[in-house]
Parts: sequence; structure tokens; C-alpha cells
Amino acid sequence: MLPLGAEDFGARTRSCDSGSQSLARSLGYLGFLIAKFPVVQIGAGIQIPPNAGRVLLEYGIFEEIRKKATQIDSFALRRYADGTMLAERPFGQKTIDTIGAPWL
Repeated sequence: MLPLGAEDFGARTRSCDSGSQSLARSLGYLGFLIAKFPVVQIGAGIQIPPNAGRVLLEYGIFEEIRKKATQIDSFALRRYADGTMLAERPFGQKTIDTIGAPWL
């Protein structure tokens, strides 16, 4: 298989989600020429967990993504039939202090 070139990358990644941005940055470190795609709001429900947020911080694109994101302060798992709370987990400042980035 031939290495992934800029033309192939552009044809295969038309989105600009965090996975595509991470892949582009990693391939750039390996010496591939990568075309940039803008970060735009598309209305999709994409979550960025704190570990991924730390990677995006290192890539220097976290703050740009954070401007368009909503921070998740807690997560609640409820039973579909009656809404009974099954589990709850806070994701506030403690997550930022512990892991280094918020859950977006």
C-alpha cells in the first residue's frame, strides 16, 4: 500500500472533527503535506472526553474547538421507561484538575 498523500487525505476526510484534526496533525509530524479544513459548526453531537482534550491542547487547537463547544458538567444515565436515575458522574473542575481538560 502506498503512503497516504495530501490528495488521498483530502479525498478521504471531508469533515473537520477532532479525529480528523488529530490525524492531520500526526501525519504532518511524519512529513506529509496536509490541506487544512476549517472548524465549522454542523450540529452533530460529538463529544470530546478529557483525554482527547489534552491531546488537542498539545496540538494547539483545543481553544478553537472549545469556543464552539459546550462543557459537560455531569453525566446521568437514566432508565428509558421511567427516567429513574441509574448512575451519575460529575465532570466539573475536578476533571479539569485531575486530567487536564474538560469534557466537551
